Amino acid sequence: MSIKNYQAAKDNTISNAYRPSSDSRRISDINFGLTDNLEIYSLYNTVTASAAYNGKSRALIQFDTAQVLADRNNADIPASGSVSFYLKVKNYPHASTNPVSFTLVVSPVSQSWDEGYGKSFEDMTSRVGSNWITASSNPTTFWTATGSDVRNSPIFTQSFSTGDEDLELDVTGYVESVLTDGVADYGLLIQLTSSQESAAQSYYKKNFYSCQYGDVLKRPILQARFNNSLQDNGGNFFLSSSRLPEADNNNTLYLYNYVRGNLANIPSVGTAKILVSVYSGSTTTPTGSKLALPSGGGVVSLADTNVTGTYVSAGIYSASFAFNSSSLSGVFAVWHSGSTEYYTSSLIEPTARTFTNQRLTNKYYLSITNLQEEYLQRQTSRLRLFVRNPSLSPTVQTTATTTMEPTIIEKAYYKIVRKRDNLVVISYGTGSANEEFTRLSYDSKGNYFDLDFSNFVTLGEYTISFVFYEGGQYREQIPKFDFRVV
Repeated sequence: MSIKNYQAAKDNTISNAYRPSSDSRRISDINFGLTDNLEIYSLYNTVTASAAYNGKSRALIQFDTAQVLADRNNADIPASGSVSFYLKVKNYPHASTNPVSFTLVVSPVSQSWDEGYGKSFEDMTSRVGSNWITASSNPTTFWTATGSDVRNSPIFTQSFSTGDEDLELDVTGYVESVLTDGVADYGLLIQLTSSQESAAQSYYKKNFYSCQYGDVLKRPILQARFNNSLQDNGGNFFLSSSRLPEADNNNTLYLYNYVRGNLANIPSVGTAKILVSVYSGSTTTPTGSKLALPSGGGVVSLADTNVTGTYVSAGIYSASFAFNSSSLSGVFAVWHSGSTEYYTSSLIEPTARTFTNQRLTNKYYLSITNLQEEYLQRQTSRLRLFVRNPSLSPTVQTTATTTMEPTIIEKAYYKIVRKRDNLVVISYGTGSANEEFTRLSYDSKGNYFDLDFSNFVTLGEYTISFVFYEGGQYREQIPKFDFRVV
């Protein structure tokens, strides 16, 4: 799974706004820790036409970054540089006026604070927990500066146009400062910019769902995103072409070392380099000498006969190289270290790439061949997407069978929404580098992806959609696929 969600551990709204029907008393000492939404605003001219008397409201939020670190140590999320962290806080609709054309600033908090027990913005009695003046009440600990203490960096901002957008910010710098640099974590403060908080106009009011809200999928999350897809060209191995850059002519093959059903490192290789050599042969057996290969990928020099492969993760190794022997209809890849051979692939059939002067507009038949109606929340399953180009066989039916050859989509992505309200649970993770977090893997059997059902709530129905990137365009596919989590 290429995303992992972390629910907020605590949050709170802190405010110095004036009490209703009062021009002298503020609510600075009131706690709202258990309300189901967070409020951010600045109110001008509620008691006098002076920005010095603006009533402000900010939001505190904290995640369990100790759990994030534990997951990194357990290799459930990648090391620094291979993962991005996003703060996602959903808009909370309300009957009041939304602010427009404003910016929210997110800063790391520099001291610990208590969530508190205030359950309503109308209840002015709860003083247990953090508020505008104090970070905690037992014992009483004051903010150094009223309205929360923050560090000067890293600072994150997001601009809003209509006021009903979600907050979604890349906060990797903040998370990595905690995980990698050991900076103490006290959460984040969300507020308007200082100029907007002190403006001679109101920004009233921006609301978000809090971690107390009943619908778990609308609560704030810290989302780890990473691209762990594998593009195994054993089933779409192409000959080199002068019409492509050198890097695009490389094919990548993978070795999966399964021991009693589990991936495990090869003892004599571990996490070190591994070699791959290519042989011609019959339909079942390699013969002859190692083939000379063009330079590029793991081939250092022209006519080298060894490809240097690398360690990917536990029990998985990869090797990339170009191939230009068009006279051979089939070859074998032999994985080895010196004279020790570890694995010989099945027959690989190099094919020439096809080029057209027209933009492709392919339509496909799709089927998730192993999709079940129901899944347990504790499950993680590998789902196989069978893709068939109908132009290759007009008699193919929409239901794929194992005897058909799949069409491999090199850049395919999935999205999942909740059926009852079209709430996007996992968005299309398109983009570059780490952002391709829902890109499908592929091998000789076709496309696939691993789905962690702990990202969904039970007793819910969900719909999977796919988008393919071809001909320079993203095209959402028509078929949709439903499942339930129980």
